[in-house]
Amino acid sequence: MQVVGAAVLDALRSNRIDFGTVASSATAKALARLFGDAFSQTRWVALSPLTADALRSVGAEPAAVAQESTLTGLVDAVVAAAKRNNDAV
Repeated sequence: MQVVGAAVLDALRSNRIDFGTVASSATAKALARLFGDAFSQTRWVALSPLTADALRSVGAEPAAVAQESTLTGLVDAVVAAAKRNNDAV
């Protein structure tokens, strides 16, 4: 695993990442393969319902799904999920 991948894996395992974002089904599947069990322990926000389904297919229930499949929609979904979970925004 590359150094960056190892650092991210360590951050995922130690819960130092509040939310991750996934913008495509292929990315969801690739990240799940790369990070294994740590992937499903992380809160993920999906860009679209299709991406959310891909997250579910690899064992990760999305914390939120963007209402609008844009970068702004994805950011709004992260903020809303953080507020629901009483995380600092």
